[in-house]
Amino acid sequence: MLCALATFMQVRSSLRAVSGLGILAMLMLPLPSHAAGSVVLEDTGFNLLQGMLGDALPDGASITPAQVEASTSSTSATYLPDTTDAEFTGKAFVDYGNGGAVSGHATAVGRQIYGNASSMAAGVTVVHTYPADDWLAALTTTGAAGNAERVTNHSWVGTADSTAQAQNLLSRVDALVQNTGGIHVVGAGAQENPILSHAFNVIAVSTTNTQTIYTTTAVNSVYTAGRTVPHLVAPLATRSLATGLVSSAAILLLDASQATLAPETVKAMLMAGASRRTLNLANADIGDYRAAPDHAAENGLDKRYGAGQLDIAASYRILAAGDQAPVEDGGVAIALTGYHHEAQFGSTGDAAASFRFTSGETGERMSTTLAWPARVTSSRGGLATTLVDLNLALYDLTAGTTVAVSASTGENTENIHLELAASHDFELQVTAIGGNLENQAYALAWSRTPNALPLPAAMVPILFDLLDGDE
Repeated sequence: MLCALATFMQVRSSLRAVSGLGILAMLMLPLPSHAAGSVVLEDTGFNLLQGMLGDALPDGASITPAQVEASTSSTSATYLPDTTDAEFTGKAFVDYGNGGAVSGHATAVGRQIYGNASSMAAGVTVVHTYPADDWLAALTTTGAAGNAERVTNHSWVGTADSTAQAQNLLSRVDALVQNTGGIHVVGAGAQENPILSHAFNVIAVSTTNTQTIYTTTAVNSVYTAGRTVPHLVAPLATRSLATGLVSSAAILLLDASQATLAPETVKAMLMAGASRRTLNLANADIGDYRAAPDHAAENGLDKRYGAGQLDIAASYRILAAGDQAPVEDGGVAIALTGYHHEAQFGSTGDAAASFRFTSGETGERMSTTLAWPARVTSSRGGLATTLVDLNLALYDLTAGTTVAVSASTGENTENIHLELAASHDFELQVTAIGGNLENQAYALAWSRTPNALPLPAAMVPILFDLLDGDE
């Protein structure tokens, strides 16, 4: 069963089945306005980034994304965005289905992915569209769904008929990311909807206003129950729209890097840059990140919000700071922001990578994410997914203490978010547990924000006068 992610009206469908997967679509009304889109772009850091970069702002022009949509009709294939929409002026659409009708859901989601006014990737000129049932049929039969697009948006969720079918589909999605380097941004699904958000190598998305805990269902010994979904949230009314906006952020980062980033690097950048506390102009706010024990995931995430709300300005700063080497590869001191991608961790026998820095005189807040892909191989029984166990730890070298450790099992991200003591030497360390690395890839991204300098006592009354409007 497939369903487009929305909240207002549900339409049950009897369209074609794919390996036992029925179709369920939800129609989303009303559609978001352009004015609402500009507020969302403000809340997610895009307007700030636009002001910082001006004409140098990446716009996604070098990327051709894919949009996969479940049909919103019970009688016809209704999955296409409205190509006459004003937000799609200047864009060409290539449909890889057998022809279909315009979907309000697809149009609304498309605005967030590549729209001229509502997305972070207005420069996209070509879009590939797919009906979800055809896309899944290709994935099931050949494992080569799509056309190796670098970013694919899935604002739908699905339910398999059996655990064997779920395992096959999840393994094929993870293999697709592994084999093509494509980034698949998917709507967060509840336990009864494991397709596709319960795969390891995707980016799962929900909304900032959610209080729902989405966790994975048990499929086998690798795709275990209780893993954290989503990875990110965005301040939009539905998961469909939030997923589209995160796709546009991924397009922007890829365009800025000339499409050189690995999927796990984009994932780490988006998660490390996310806001754990928000002051949104619209929609709800995050104000209680990991505050309750049942909201705190073992890998440092919040079970409702993942790493937090999308902040493209912070994620772009991570990218712009560049790839910085660990001590083991000659690195000396990492900058306030940055990342490192390792394609062959353990290839020379190393099972640790260390990144050192000194905190500023006023102290800092640090967010860091370690992300790595699950690997899929062929076996007699079909596809076999392997997940190595990597841990992330932060040590205070000045105090001689362990500050924080993210050491979950069964997850493929580890996350640390905390306040750092002023003027201390620290070491951030990635370690492998157990072995069987076989040249494992990983990406580490971090963002350190210096605390503000305290105001001198003499300035306090002046500040209050200014706030009161006095001359």
